[in-house]
Amino acid sequence: MRKSREKIKTRAYGIGLPLVLVILVIMCLLTLSVISVLTTKQNLKNEYASREAYQARCEAENAAEAWVAEAAQKLTDDPEGQPEQLTEEFEINARRKLVVELTKSEQDGVYDYDVTRWTTVTTEDTEVQTLQGM
Repeated sequence: MRKSREKIKTRAYGIGLPLVLVILVIMCLLTLSVISVLTTKQNLKNEYASREAYQARCEAENAAEAWVAEAAQKLTDDPEGQPEQLTEEFEINARRKLVVELTKSEQDGVYDYDVTRWTTVTTEDTEVQTLQGM
């Protein structure tokens, strides 16, 4: 009779608690893996957006440098016929543009354009995105 009571005591504890713990661990691991996948996807989207913004900025800067070189060549060809100040805007994207301003200078009879402004300007208000807004 004593043996049957010991069996009942050990069996009453049984498999329930370890099963609950295993299910809890599996749910935690599943939650962490889903969070990891979502974070990785968002980081990839941000990387693509950053790369596109960088390429657009480089294209605008290349166009601005070509414009500055063209203006300098025109100034070399006809120094008296060129304006004292030139300003040009180069679109980076829908919200930003690059503004370049040149000022004519003369030193020892040689005319040249000096870059007096090379800035990026935001054309519209941007909405600040918070964690709640994502």
